[in-house]
Amino acid sequence: MEERKRKWWIDFCIILAMMTIVILLCHPIARNWSDDEIGRYIGEEGAYSPDVDSYYYLRKAKEYSEGGIRSIRLIAYRTEDTKCTTGDAIAREANGAMPQLLPISAALVWYALRSLGINVGIYALSLRFCSFLLSLFVIPVYLFLKKRTSRTAAVLGALLVSLEAPFFRHSHVGYFDTDALIGLLALVLILSLYDCFVARSRKKQAVYGVLSLLALILLRFTWTAFFIYGIISVGTVMLGVVAVRLRGKFDENQKRRLFIPAIVVVAIIGVSLVFGWNSFVSLAKGFVSTSTATEGGWPSETMNIAELEKVSLSDADSLWYHFLGIRQDITSVTGGLISLLFLVVSVGVCIAQLIKSLNSHPKEREKLFLYSAILSWMFGTVVLAFFGLRYMEFVTLPSAVVIGLGYDCVGRYLEKKTIDGRRVVFAVISIMVFCGLILLCPIEAVIASVIVMAVGWFFARAKRGNIPTKIMTAAILLPVMISCEVVCAQDTPYVERSMEDAMCWVKENTDQDAVLADFWNLGYIYQYYGERRCIADGGTYNGQFFYWLANMLMTDDPHLSAGIARMLQNCGIDGSEYAQKLMGSAVGARKMLKIVLPLTRADAEVKLREEYFLTEEQVNRLLDYTHPLSCPDIFFVLSHNTFERSSSLMAYPRWDESSSEGKDETMYSIEAVARPESGGVALCKVTLGGDFLAVVVVSAKEDELEGYIVTRNGTEVEYGREVFVQSGKVVYDRTVAEPSEGRTLLSDEALVLFEENGKVSAVTLDSDALDSVFIKLFLMNGEGQDVFEKVYDSSEIKGASMVYGRLADYSSVIIWRVKAE
Repeated sequence: MEERKRKWWIDFCIILAMMTIVILLCHPIARNWSDDEIGRYIGEEGAYSPDVDSYYYLRKAKEYSEGGIRSIRLIAYRTEDTKCTTGDAIAREANGAMPQLLPISAALVWYALRSLGINVGIYALSLRFCSFLLSLFVIPVYLFLKKRTSRTAAVLGALLVSLEAPFFRHSHVGYFDTDALIGLLALVLILSLYDCFVARSRKKQAVYGVLSLLALILLRFTWTAFFIYGIISVGTVMLGVVAVRLRGKFDENQKRRLFIPAIVVVAIIGVSLVFGWNSFVSLAKGFVSTSTATEGGWPSETMNIAELEKVSLSDADSLWYHFLGIRQDITSVTGGLISLLFLVVSVGVCIAQLIKSLNSHPKEREKLFLYSAILSWMFGTVVLAFFGLRYMEFVTLPSAVVIGLGYDCVGRYLEKKTIDGRRVVFAVISIMVFCGLILLCPIEAVIASVIVMAVGWFFARAKRGNIPTKIMTAAILLPVMISCEVVCAQDTPYVERSMEDAMCWVKENTDQDAVLADFWNLGYIYQYYGERRCIADGGTYNGQFFYWLANMLMTDDPHLSAGIARMLQNCGIDGSEYAQKLMGSAVGARKMLKIVLPLTRADAEVKLREEYFLTEEQVNRLLDYTHPLSCPDIFFVLSHNTFERSSSLMAYPRWDESSSEGKDETMYSIEAVARPESGGVALCKVTLGGDFLAVVVVSAKEDELEGYIVTRNGTEVEYGREVFVQSGKVVYDRTVAEPSEGRTLLSDEALVLFEENGKVSAVTLDSDALDSVFIKLFLMNGEGQDVFEKVYDSSEIKGASMVYGRLADYSSVIIWRVKAE
């Protein structure tokens, strides 16, 4: 008993030390924030807004802290949530029911600290709370590996599961977001279910089963698509059982031990179906729905899964970027690369162990089950990594467990080797490090490989077999820890001050039933800063909705843009679905609606009767969807956030039977430069998301400006369309058929030069996007149209020039009101 208590205390101290390391390395507050920054970003009035979701959760946490414990509800539908007309119940459920557990947890911790006499602000606690959750990752992984491996391997896997998390770059640097809580609950769910299957006593099986079910239920209140981890857990344990069954028949004792796990699996499936059916159907539409799978349907919702990056469906570079392409300090590259190297080695070792288990004694069936299930988890999630960087979290969780298991096998192998054998192993590891680093950083490759070789050569003589493994553990963890520190220290929080000010204007100067229109991902900010209904938000998952929202912004017809906004605010996609029913196809519905939406209700009624031969009942019902008799004020909120998505937005209006995608990249000036003298040139740097990409060489000829692009590799590029805008007026808009000698022509893209107050700014974007309502309202000051009335402009308030003020200020905002029909 004393020995067991001593081991418990050792494990407790190790876990506490690992949690402390994670918090110190992964939490930026008091490390790369000054006191002034903390006061500014975490204000008493809730000014902190690092991203859309974070603000939502912070506001919820504040509400629970102010309303008392009795105000806390796991399911709490808010009044304004029910106003979000998406044509789909999932939006109401996503905003009202799902993201509750994270702010509730933070609020309960806040109340507990207050009861102990510890006064801390709810914002400060909430931001630190995610780092604490990330540190809790070490507990389930350490306990799971400790039971089956050595302490050294368990420490390695437990630290890696937390230290690798910042490499997918979402829930760190002060973000108060659900990823940390989702990852923690997912680990508990999957690892508990594994233990439920391999435990020998029914009492332990019941305990692990309850833990896994509890984790799944809590996931339901954290993440709309919580059932994905339910699918992963059930799928992998089934593959593990199949692997054991292929090895031989189950005896009676083994069959009896499967009784409770089978009940737990059925319960997990039942909970997923009961709580997640609407979410599952909504998400599954993007993969298997008949409307998106057939030719001429609606664009798939999976176009949104890649976070609307340039490649709409899949970012094939995400795996490389996760480990190697952080583009920061070299130590971040080293840490990611070493993690990848040892993951590859560990996967190979685990596969070898799996093959060995297939030919082993029947008592090895537990090991066979675990290796089969965990490798299935690993390989299954690797596929998801290619759907975008956000999905690297799925890979991080199983990779740490696989590395722990593989590393234990290496350690046991080293213990049995002679001195020369251990030296050979260290030599192989040294060569791996050298080969992995040589192309990126040759000097560091030589230094790192020599150090590993020298340390290994010396410690190979140690009498205790576990000393080399401890040295190897330190060699792996040290660069990863340095990399984690570097990655987390790079970003600083930002506050969308202009957006906050704009929403305050909306709240004070518009009617309470006013509706805000923009693309989907800013809906939370509009709802909770401006306290107004929005056309769409992050809970909107539907290919039709994305299609119409993108057309609303990217059409060149302002009357069609206003018509789409009226239809979406009135009925969501109900009108679009009814039109598809009338026309018999999505293609017909799209064509018909684009004709009638720009018209008045009276003209649309005539068109539907005379050209589409609809009955009076059909016409009236459709018009009630598309042309409501009364409509609240609709305001277009156009910002730099949406501007950076313009190339991705083009994928939706372009979408047709061939599902063509946009290929352009939108770049813009890093700074405005002085207008060159006649006959002279000026160099204007352009950027995409903050990274310098190219230089626009601007030359002056008489009263006009013209330019071309020089990329970082020296390539000179001309654009198929060149536009010069002077003081808000288009001076010329011309097409370039042939490039100058020695230059490349991008025929489908446009270069726009803006001259204002003696300064020059540049923008490059898709040629079709240049004619869109969004670009005309955001960059061209709305000239030549009578549909929208500008009512607010943050750049003018700040006294900045019209265009560069929008390009330089990340959260610049212009608000246009849709004029009455």
